[in-house]
Amino acid sequence: MTDDVDGKLDEIFNALAEKQAAAARRQQETEIKQDATLQEFNALKETLIRPTLEGLAQKLSGRGHASKVFETEEGGPGNGSTRDARVGIRFLFDEKALNGRDSEYPHLTLALDKSAGKIQFYSSTMSPGKGGSAGGAGSVDLGSLTQELINQKALKIIAEVYK
Repeated sequence: MTDDVDGKLDEIFNALAEKQAAAARRQQETEIKQDATLQEFNALKETLIRPTLEGLAQKLSGRGHASKVFETEEGGPGNGSTRDARVGIRFLFDEKALNGRDSEYPHLTLALDKSAGKIQFYSSTMSPGKGGSAGGAGSVDLGSLTQELINQKALKIIAEVYK
């Protein structure tokens, strides 16, 4: 009888150990995939996203309108939550904007969704005293992001703000 109990316990705990090992392997595979996705985003940020946004900022500046390209690295504020890597442009339509909070002004943000392997677009046409809208503006696979798409999203915001 004792051998039978020992055998059953061995079965139970061997099965548990196998499940835990499989879960650990899946977690490691996920982390490797997400790290590769972050590296791909960082490369796109340097070769495509930032140059496109900086080019747009220069064009706006040439027309007398200020803007600011910003970037946030992936990480967490230390309270257990995490922050996605993101890069974007804020449209600063008056001098108060230079000293105000960036979140109060129209912007286009491209944020990495590591688990999906996509870039999420967020847009805002809101500015102090003027209202507007803010929220998600679609997503794209990392490999499908183009300069044309970034400019299209930004121009939509600019057109809305200046109508």
